[in-house]
Amino acid sequence: MSDFLEYLLGSRTKSRIIKTLILNPKAEFTADELAGKIKCPPRSVSYEMRKMHLFGLLKCRHKKRRKHYKLDRGFVFFPDLKNVVGKCNITPESRLLIGIKNSGKIIYAVLTGIFTENKKAGADLLVVGEELKRGRLKRLVAEIEADIGKEIRYAVLSSQELFYRMEMFDKFIIDINKGPHITLVDKIKERKKVLHK
Repeated sequence: MSDFLEYLLGSRTKSRIIKTLILNPKAEFTADELAGKIKCPPRSVSYEMRKMHLFGLLKCRHKKRRKHYKLDRGFVFFPDLKNVVGKCNITPESRLLIGIKNSGKIIYAVLTGIFTENKKAGADLLVVGEELKRGRLKRLVAEIEADIGKEIRYAVLSSQELFYRMEMFDKFIIDINKGPHITLVDKIKERKKVLHK
């Protein structure tokens, strides 16, 4: 299953709209703006946003003869939706986790920043490994950006770079590991044993 939320809602468009709104809770969009962000047909996006407004998930206001929609954080199911969106990215079946594992010999990968509201983090995704397929990672990030409607700041390091930065008490690494984060892959101890043999 590539995306549980998409499966649950029965629609990629609905899934992408909800993810984008949850991860951009203060942002306001017209249907056309949101359609461009999530790479879905404007007509479908407009239809779904009107329905979400009727259910109370979205607030709507007219500005320059256009409807502008915004997430209503007072919506009764908002906390539940936020939890589901967060968990969808890290299930073992998720496209994100599978894509990262297939991008080389990954020893460490974490989500932070926009995924965990860690404002100190200098990246939203950190991937560490060897023989990394950077083109594949770039395509994966572009897919996830379309999925959540937000740009992802990501960093890619080799194992040696990570260990060097850890020894130097690098602020970038400290901010990621000390702040809220979601560990996707952690083989650091295993890799250190191999390096020190």
